[in-house]
Amino acid sequence: AMAQIREPMEAQATATAWLTLDRADNDVSRFLNCLAEAAQRLGVEEPRANGPFDAVAALAAHDAPFTLFLDDFEVVQEPAVLGLVREIIEQLPRRGQIVIGSRSLPDLSLGRLRARGQLMEIDTDRLRFTLEETSAFFGLRQAHASQALQPLPPDLLSQLHRKTEGWVAAIWLASMALERHGTETGFVERFSGSDRAVAEYLAEDVLAHQPKEIRDFLLRTSILRQLDASVCQALNPRIDSAAILEQLAAANLFLTPVSGDGRAWRYHSLFADFLRAQLAREQPGEIERLHLAASGWYESQDRPVPAIDHAIEGGDHPHALTLLDSYAGQFLEQGRMRMLARWFSAIPEHQLRAHPFLQPIALWATCFTHGPWEAMQMLAQSGCLDSEIPAVRASAHTLVPLLLAMQDRHDEAYE
Repeated sequence: AMAQIREPMEAQATATAWLTLDRADNDVSRFLNCLAEAAQRLGVEEPRANGPFDAVAALAAHDAPFTLFLDDFEVVQEPAVLGLVREIIEQLPRRGQIVIGSRSLPDLSLGRLRARGQLMEIDTDRLRFTLEETSAFFGLRQAHASQALQPLPPDLLSQLHRKTEGWVAAIWLASMALERHGTETGFVERFSGSDRAVAEYLAEDVLAHQPKEIRDFLLRTSILRQLDASVCQALNPRIDSAAILEQLAAANLFLTPVSGDGRAWRYHSLFADFLRAQLAREQPGEIERLHLAASGWYESQDRPVPAIDHAIEGGDHPHALTLLDSYAGQFLEQGRMRMLARWFSAIPEHQLRAHPFLQPIALWATCFTHGPWEAMQMLAQSGCLDSEIPAVRASAHTLVPLLLAMQDRHDEAYE
């Protein structure tokens, strides 16, 4: 639906930019960087005055028509990021639009926008296929299926539509299974379950009929947040990953593009969940090795964030800490507190103590994500106040009055 909205806009020379969001975009600095890149793609000019590019203000002042697309918005939960998006909406110029795709209603003051007549909603009821649309869809699938797809008799078509309640993904997945099994196997009669159960059941049915090379590729790359040929090749050195990605993309096999040039994709979130669970069941010892291979590849490409993510997920905390020794100070200066706090909370405390210069950074991150009380408790237990390293000891003592002031203990802070 969002792609269909975008097509006529681009045909009319309306500038568009598309951001596919993920959990990392709950970090304000990262979100602002992505927003700045999107604004520049929209032709928004940087202010003449020196200083950082304020994408929110620049969008508000832009007088040419534009549309900003924000996809997978349900992953955004950070109040500060939601506040930025609300600010963009409030300051949206007359010829600007925002199109948001979300699996849940976002906290964006929708009631006020609705009352002002500034909101057009395309909800699940509108997105559901009618029986006529389901029939038309199966007609298209029959015409383009790689194998013979038998026409679905009207009674089975009606039964499938009733069971799926017009949920498009389930109908599409069912068509793939019917392509394999045919219409006389009782598949439609057995078809049942909640959305997630249906997705997992059909994903398993589809996965089971993939060639071994494709099946192995799907399982091994399920640990990746984004797929491009190079990192996939690092996890699958014996096959042509670029060719398989093209094949999967051409078959629309649960891949969603995340870049405009068609060089990076991600798996549909339900399918990725299923694949990872399947990998854990079939090859539990392989998961850590795959994460460490991905970490090594990202490190070789000077991409420390996914390198650290995969090192932690692969259980190699010492290597993650080595990477953090090099990059944590830089991330702290960028204000990427949530990301740092997430990493430090996943690393055992006794291993963190072996890297004394990281401890004050962990304290700062805790302070600005979990609050000064938790940071104060962490500081008392860390041993940093009595560290033998002057710089670490100084950083810890510098934190004390800040934490006290943030707890409204001002007399103690002044002292």
